[in-house]
Amino acid sequence: MRPIYENAQTKLDETNAAQKIANFLSVSLEKQSIAYRIDYKLLSGGDHVGLLEYKRRKFTYGKYPDVMLSEHKYKEGMRLAKKHNIPFIFAVELDDGIYLAEMEKGYPVTFSGRTVQTRDKWDVENVVHVPMSKFKLMGK
Repeated sequence: MRPIYENAQTKLDETNAAQKIANFLSVSLEKQSIAYRIDYKLLSGGDHVGLLEYKRRKFTYGKYPDVMLSEHKYKEGMRLAKKHNIPFIFAVELDDGIYLAEMEKGYPVTFSGRTVQTRDKWDVENVVHVPMSKFKLMGK
C-alpha cells in the first residue's frame, strides 16, 4: 500500500484553497474519500455540477510548459464527468495564484511524474501533460 504524504499543513493549505475556489465558482465542495480518486464534488443547490482535482505546485506560471496529473486520476475524472455530464476541473495552486483548467480529451501521456526527489516507486507513473495555456488565473 502506498504511503500518504499529506500532513496537517498541506491539508490546511488545500482546505483554504478549496474554499477560495468554491467561492469563486459559487459552489460548495464535498471532499471525497481517497477511494474516489478525485478530490471534490462541486455542488450547487444540492446538485452535483462538477468534479475538482486540486494540486499544489511550487513554481510560478510560465516556468514549465505544462502541469502533470496522474493518468489514473485523469481517466477517472473524465469517466465520471462523461457519466454525469458535468465538467472535470483541474485546479493548480502555484506560487503566484490559483489556476483552473476544464479538462478535455487529447493531452499527451508519458511515463514520468515525480522523477526528482522521488519518494517511492509509485511517484513515477503514466501522467497527462496539461498545457499551461489551458489554465486561467482564478479571478481574471
